[in-house]
Amino acid sequence: MFLIELGAPWLLLAPGRLRRLRYAGVAALVLLQASIALTGNYGFFNLLAVVLCISVLDDAALRRIVPLRGAGAPYPSSGRLGVQTVAPVLFVLSALAFWAEIGYTIPAGPGLPVSRWAAGVLGLVAPLRSFNGYGLFRVMTTERPEIVVEGSADGEHWKEYEFRYKPGPVSRRPPFVEPHQPRLDWQMWFVALDPVSGWPLLQALSRHLRAGTLEVLALLGHNPFPAAPPRFIRFARYVYRFTSPAERSRTGAWWRRELTGYLPEPW
Repeated sequence: MFLIELGAPWLLLAPGRLRRLRYAGVAALVLLQASIALTGNYGFFNLLAVVLCISVLDDAALRRIVPLRGAGAPYPSSGRLGVQTVAPVLFVLSALAFWAEIGYTIPAGPGLPVSRWAAGVLGLVAPLRSFNGYGLFRVMTTERPEIVVEGSADGEHWKEYEFRYKPGPVSRRPPFVEPHQPRLDWQMWFVALDPVSGWPLLQALSRHLRAGTLEVLALLGHNPFPAAPPRFIRFARYVYRFTSPAERSRTGAWWRRELTGYLPEPW
């Protein structure tokens, strides 16, 4: 994986006479994205990465896949002039965005200085969403914390709510839902990584569960309180791990989980 990530992008810069190297780079990147899609749900991000590879292929390669009209026609002078005018602007903006991104993401120290005028320019083009740093996972996690929502009518006996897609009961097989990305399940996973910043979401979820809001209950899987909503809601934090093949065959469980505590009430 690291060999493809570090080496394949450089192959995309190969000149026309070495186009086979570009084809090899595209094939490696598509293979990587397909492998990631098969092992995790990243929504449409894998598809976007594959689409970007199309711009590296020339007409000779694309003609083998889809029929091209106007291939070989002379490039209009107006279009060439537009490219020559816009390209320097795009280069400058891209360079500023790259410098700012490096400055903001250095893990230690004050980072690289970003001048006020550069920050102002990037602020002007920020609504275009084309000159900004982006990373889905800049720091990969090594554990899978999950928040389990529990409700109670008397404050003593607690029942678990189940989500549609994220881990809950240890015996439930993980579903394959890509490229669908369920909003609530996705947000609850981020809340488990940083509960403090996710308190507003937990507040709203607790309020709606205690009120029995049908629109919120529809986002969940099993509702343990079909007759009346609970009076109390609490959030348990677990660490989930996959079971080994031997454990799965012996117990039937896909997960094993360890309770690490309960979140303080965020209201």
